[in-house]
This record gives sequence, structure tokens and C-alpha cells, in this order.
Amino acid sequence: MKHFFSFTKVARAIAAALVSAILVLSGGPAQAEELPGYKIRIVQGSNLTLVSSAGMIPIVIENGYDSSVRVQIHVRPTNLRLNVPTATEVVVPANTTYTATVAVQAVADGDVELVTWLTTFSGLRLGPSVTLKMTVNAEVEANLLIIFGLLVVALLGVGSVRTLRRRRVTA
Repeated sequence: MKHFFSFTKVARAIAAALVSAILVLSGGPAQAEELPGYKIRIVQGSNLTLVSSAGMIPIVIENGYDSSVRVQIHVRPTNLRLNVPTATEVVVPANTTYTATVAVQAVADGDVELVTWLTTFSGLRLGPSVTLKMTVNAEVEANLLIIFGLLVVALLGVGSVRTLRRRRVTA
């Protein structure tokens, strides 16, 4: 006699039903929800300036808890002038204001707004998002080095010409 259901089909159906039941009972998949009343937050700072093609930007975090807190810092630029990693992990000491650094890489020059927020490792958002303003001048460093090099060459040239003229006059 043939069986209408194979064991693997039944096992897959039971597994799918269990996953669906867990998602329904737990309120769905884990999402970055904003929960009110947290004593840890990102402090709005002054405008930032990046003058190289890559660098570290400071993110100031205030922890009002009596114990240290491990969080993830998320930074999302509003345009494509800047590349930022997905998240940076930091441990903020108890009852302090801590300055964390996030690595960034410039793609183009101009103004960028950075939307920053904190989450736990389970994806729960800690407080509201904070928008930081940043000016990217990626070519300033290279241009200043070129100008400085040209200035040194010009000064050496003028000094050499003066020295040669003095030798001819005294000879």
C-alpha cells in the first residue's frame, strides 16, 4: 500500500507550522523598535568636517545608568558622498558621556546629513534617531600637500638663483 505523505513532507509542514506559531505568539520577527524611557542616548553635537578620504567621526553617547552598557551605533548617510559600515559596537561606562568613533570613507565632496541611532544586539532601538551634519572635503588634504610641495620647490629655486647670482658678483 502506498503512503500519500512522505516523512520529509510531514516534517517540513510541522516545522513551518511551529515557526508560524512562534512568530504569531512573539509578535512577529525582531524589528528595531523604539522603546521610550531609556537613559542612554546620542548627544547632538556641532557640525563635523572630514578633510581626508577616510577618517573617524566622533559620536557622543550619554549613559545615565549605574552600570556600563554595550550598544551598537548605526550611522546612515542621507546621500552617497560617504560610506559608513553597518554598525559599530561600543561599551559606554556607567554615568558618563563617552565619545565613540565610527570609521567613514569619503566618496565625494559636499554636505552630508548622518542619521545616527543606538540599538541593542537584539535589534531594539534605544531612543530617537539623531541627525548630525557633516561637510566632506576629501580633496583638501591632497591639494594642501601639492601646494606645500610646490611652495617648497619654489623657495628652493629662488634660494638657488640668489646663491648663484651672489657667487657671480663676488667672482
